[in-house]
This record gives sequence, C-alpha cells and structure tokens, in this order.
Amino acid sequence: MMKRKELLVAISLLFAACGPKVSETSTSVDRIDLSNYEGSVDQKIKSISVVNLDVDDSWSYINQSRMTMTANRYVFVHRYAKRLLMYDLKGKKVVDRSIQGRGPGELNSVENVFAQDNKVYCFDDGDGSLISYDEKGKYVSKLSFEDGADYVYGLGDSFIGLSIFRDDYVYVYDKDLKQTGSFLELDEFFKYNSSSFGFNPTSYLFKDSLRFIMSHDYTIYSLSNGSFTPRFEFVAENSIPSSFYKQYEGMHKNALDMSSDLAKGGYDYGFCSLAETERYLVFEYFSSKSGTKTCLFDKHDKTLYKSFVPERFIDEENASDVTSHDVWQNLIYYLIPSYSDGESVYVRISKDIYQVLKLSVDKLDDRQKSLYRDITLYMARNPLSGVD
Repeated sequence: MMKRKELLVAISLLFAACGPKVSETSTSVDRIDLSNYEGSVDQKIKSISVVNLDVDDSWSYINQSRMTMTANRYVFVHRYAKRLLMYDLKGKKVVDRSIQGRGPGELNSVENVFAQDNKVYCFDDGDGSLISYDEKGKYVSKLSFEDGADYVYGLGDSFIGLSIFRDDYVYVYDKDLKQTGSFLELDEFFKYNSSSFGFNPTSYLFKDSLRFIMSHDYTIYSLSNGSFTPRFEFVAENSIPSSFYKQYEGMHKNALDMSSDLAKGGYDYGFCSLAETERYLVFEYFSSKSGTKTCLFDKHDKTLYKSFVPERFIDEENASDVTSHDVWQNLIYYLIPSYSDGESVYVRISKDIYQVLKLSVDKLDDRQKSLYRDITLYMARNPLSGVD
C-alpha cells in the first residue's frame, strides 16, 4: 500500500510558560498595540516537534481537515470527503470511517468539530444538525437547530451558534437546542459580509470560554457562563475607518471591489489563525502595505512578539548563507493552527519545510535540529513516492 506523508496538523508548538499561570476569572480587556513589539515569535518557542500519527492511505484525509481532541483521542474530520479519523495519544489509528450520506451518523457538510465529555460533535451546516460520536467512532445522537448558523460549539451545558445571516451574531441554546439568549447585534455591513480565511480559524474554544473575532473587526470577544465581553482589542497602525463600511452596506456581492478598496487604503485587517494557551494568544493579520504578520501576545507580561513574511524563501540557490533566523521566518510563515490546549498549539505545516531544514542543517539552532531529527525519522518510517 502506498503511504502518504504530508506533515499536516502534525506539529505541536509548545510555547514557554515561565511564571505564574494566567487566571481567566478576570474580565479585563487586553489592548494589543500592533506597532509596539519586543521581538520575533521564535524567541518564545520552547520546543517544536512532530506528533507521530500512523500513516497509510487514509492520511490524505488529514489534509484540509478540522481538528479537535478528547481526553484520549486526536480527532480529524475532513470537510469535503466527510471522513472521521481518530488516533489514540500514542498515534495509533483507532477510527477511520466515512460519515457522508443521509443515514444515521451521516451528514452532508462539515463546518466545524469540537469535543465535549469525550464525545465528538460535527456540525452539519447543510441541514443545521449536530451529530455526535463516541471515542470508538460510533454514532451517538443527532440534534437539529430550527435556525441557521455558520458555526456551532458546545460550552458547558449549552451550545453556541455564530451566524451572519440573522439580527445578532451570537446565539445561545440549552442542551435541547432551545434558544436562551443572543448577543452582538449586527450592523448592516457585517450581515452577509464575512470573509473566509480558508482553514485559518477565527473562533475557538479556550477552557470554559468561546472566543471569536468577526471579519474586518479588531476585537476578540469572549462568551463564558452567560457573560459576553471583549477579551482582546487590537490597536492597529492603520485600522479600517467606520466610514469605509457605509459604502458597502447591503452590497455583500461586491467582495472584489471591497478587497480592492482595502488594498488601496493600506489597512491592517484579516485577523485569523487564532489560538490560545494558558499564557499566550497566537494570531495572524494582514497589511496591504507589508503583507502577513504572525504574532504572539504574552498575556502575563502584556508584550507582543511578531514575525513577518520571510525576507527570503530558502532554496538551493541561497541556502549557503542563510541564518537560523531565516529558517524561523520560513517555518513560522507556513504554520496554520488547528487546535490549542493549555500549553501547546497544534499546527499544520507543509512537508516542504523538511527541505528548508535539510538545506540549512548547518545553521539550525537546537530547537530546529530537534524538529529536523523528528521529521527525518518520521519520513523514514513513512516513505514517500514521487507524487506524494
């Protein structure tokens, strides 16, 4: 059997967590000044390593998948092939099943996935249903929403829906999916005007809270225990003025025109790739003037670290004079968070990074060398063909 190896959603970033852990009992807002940063993101990375998952033909379903974790499982759900994969914490595959269809335990479209009480929930935004499975991949239940949502999450004894097609953006439901509340009334501009950032997350669960940011906005909101508050506010160097929105109210089909106007204005926007640990917030944003930035905010020290688009992309022609910093720029640029917990951020990364590390092997620092060894061993166990 041909084996596939794509190094996607298979790297764990462990950010150093020196000092006391941050309590989330506070409702204070952290204002993050994007123009004031202490250094590059790699300064706060303690280690980076491969998560060794079993690899066979089903590995292709890791690509373009959503990820979550239970206490005992890594879980991946492929959005388009509708495939459910589960691995134990040693990386052994224990579940591999198709969930596409209209029968029990099957669905039409997977928008997001989350875990609760060691059950895995898949939200089918096609028919507004929530389907759950146990850790053996067995179908457990199906719940249906009367009103549409873009994303659904479980939070304690409640479910939370996010929607740009209704009067408010946030809807709270009890365990029987009866609506109990709503938050964040939508201005006309935000209705139907939600930019997609592919698989770069703009909402996530952190402990007992749901965090999210709306497209073209500068605030990450937090919903927890019935309390709805801003948690992080970005102070941009060139933020989108409120007058910009007025010209596009009710004009959601003119996305190309809007993107062109954003580029002309040189605005900072497009906050995505959100992830959070006990101490750090990870995010990415875009500037029409200077490209994509990957950032890490220290919630304890209130300091920001930032990495930019690589000054040079490493290849055979320029590998002889690269530095460890160049390697980090290339590495961080391609990281896409898939899941985060108290200490680690799990990310997807292209297998092409192996070639970057290999070309720069004499310039690697200890953390990069460890990652290079991990990937080398991983690839030796999972040989590639020319088309993989």
